[in-house]
Amino acid sequence: MAIYAAENGLPSGSIYFLVMSGMLLLVRVTLGRLVDERSEAPFVYTCNAAMFVAFLLLAFVPGTVAYVFPAALAGYAFGGLEPALQSMAVHTSTDETRGSANSTFLCGYDIGYGLGGGVAGVLISAFGYSAMWSVVSLACVVAVLIYLFWARRSDTSFSKSLDVASRQLGH
Repeated sequence: MAIYAAENGLPSGSIYFLVMSGMLLLVRVTLGRLVDERSEAPFVYTCNAAMFVAFLLLAFVPGTVAYVFPAALAGYAFGGLEPALQSMAVHTSTDETRGSANSTFLCGYDIGYGLGGGVAGVLISAFGYSAMWSVVSLACVVAVLIYLFWARRSDTSFSKSLDVASRQLGH
């Protein structure tokens, strides 16, 4: 982010991460219980949408406002999506397998970060930052499609569990 900011005459990359971190903290402190009450679905949809918009703003809208606003959107996305997906990953685990479920989730998370960073670096070198932001925004679309057509129907989805519980209660 520091190189992107310098190349585009924007405030320091640290401003981006300060705004992002503040929003991330705010989301984790205030909205975490919603996952337990309503399922992970609202976070999967809204956080991916926020990150999608953040990437596109960075790609196509120059200027300081379009640099700081995506930081807030990214903070919301990271603050809401990661814990929601981690909760989904361990939701159906037993006490004995909870550690394995967490470990598997975190390994996948780290692999995604590593591969995503590598792909982003190749895209930046080959096509520049705008193209990179545009291409990586597609990951948000793919993530929502995977969730919509597969993950929300899995046994680990709170959405499925809440739907089943609601039907059992006659709602």
